Amino acid sequence: MELKGEIKVVIRGNLASKITLAIVVIAMTFSPLTVLADNHIEELELQDLLPQYNNFEWTYHGSVEYGHDMQISSMMINEMSTNYAIEGSVHDMSGGESDMDYSLNLDYSVRSDVIIQTKSEEVMLDSEYDEIELIRTPLKEGTSWSQEVENSEGATTLESRITDVENTDEGWIFKVRYEDINSDYYEERKIQEGVGAISFEKLMFFEEDSYPMGYSLYEAASGVELDIDFSDVSGDEWYVDHVAKLVTLALIEGYPDGTFRPDGQITVAEFIKVAVESLSYYQEGTSSVWFEPYVSKALELGLIEEGEFEDYNRPITRQEMTKIIIKATGEEPQSGQLSFADSSEVEAEFAPYIYTAVELGIIKGYPSDNTFRPDRTSTRAEASKLFVILVEELINMEPFTAEEALILEVEFENRLYH
Repeated sequence: MELKGEIKVVIRGNLASKITLAIVVIAMTFSPLTVLADNHIEELELQDLLPQYNNFEWTYHGSVEYGHDMQISSMMINEMSTNYAIEGSVHDMSGGESDMDYSLNLDYSVRSDVIIQTKSEEVMLDSEYDEIELIRTPLKEGTSWSQEVENSEGATTLESRITDVENTDEGWIFKVRYEDINSDYYEERKIQEGVGAISFEKLMFFEEDSYPMGYSLYEAASGVELDIDFSDVSGDEWYVDHVAKLVTLALIEGYPDGTFRPDGQITVAEFIKVAVESLSYYQEGTSSVWFEPYVSKALELGLIEEGEFEDYNRPITRQEMTKIIIKATGEEPQSGQLSFADSSEVEAEFAPYIYTAVELGIIKGYPSDNTFRPDRTSTRAEASKLFVILVEELINMEPFTAEEALILEVEFENRLYH
């Protein structure tokens, strides 16, 4: 599985907000797989309101040709919060003649019950306050709270409230209004699931007059960009998101002729290699047989057993890869009754792993006839979906501490997003 071809798939705008991807700490931090496919608001968490990719970019346009761009530069997960570090710049409408500082730095601190925005900037059209609580739980219309804020003129209190909740094809949108109890000043934001702020408005004062000013998201230039450089992947197949994620994480590659061969069979060796790398282990040194280091590591990690496979170049079966996936997650296999039409064809040693995978939602049967087809060999496209689920499941299990994140920064240096 090597090299690439020439097709580039760019995912921007609304589509980007629907994509879920785990985010590795600092280098590629992963967040829980909770973006709502079924749009049940009661399952929504605060972190779901922000992007799932750490190379997400926002572009905003607003009043009097105002605009600014920003991108997530790093993310950190610890026991108490998830912190997004964001960098960007305000569009210089002076054509370079101004000596003002157009840079901006934001930090989103996502805690269990609140998202806090902290900013440092000189000319950004945003909050009057360098620190403000953007939204609080519960995520429903009518939720209200008071917050103490401070600017250069002193401290005041903002009465804050979720005034509207809208369910759209792109996700839930929450309108939040913040009113100063000591003046007519207000701020208002729309925060969209998977995107963050999509619009901002505040009351500006000039001499005796006041007027609203703000900006909104320019969707066509916002989102994430994923490269899929394969000549046989057009970009609209069911598996394209899974492949894109794994390519971005440097977990899979193509063939020397520039193809991905999604319908091609995946061998035991190839499956073991990606499983091992999904656990953030990489080949050290050289070997006469390319897959030997990965097999050794898989044995060390307990993903496979000595003598389990005699031929690593043969295609792997669905029941074999399910066993490896469950072992990689660290889940203890559970016994239970399989409900597939061909459950009797599942070998006894694999049954607990398949049952556990079904219970975890990692695998399903074929909808046409409710079969599992345990001895069928898996395609590269099908395996890609499994690996994405594996990585997301792993990081969803246990948050990283700040100390662990610093170690991972070095370990994942070669997989930074650019």
